[in-house]
Amino acid sequence: MNAEMPTYLLTSADENTFISSIAKDWNGALPFTILYNEKGEITYLRQGKVSHETLKGEIEKILGEKK
Repeated sequence: MNAEMPTYLLTSADENTFISSIAKDWNGALPFTILYNEKGEITYLRQGKVSHETLKGEIEKILGEKK
């Protein structure tokens, strides 16, 4: 897809353990978007496509909570 960002490949004997460690509600399907606040808490989680406007709004909410 000509992505200009780094890509990673998970190699694990137990992929399900890794997947559930990221988010208990994630089944491993992609695309997957997860946002954390500065406390490390999940503030947004979405399996499937996310629009630019939605993602921007969610990030702005997180940044607004810091004030």
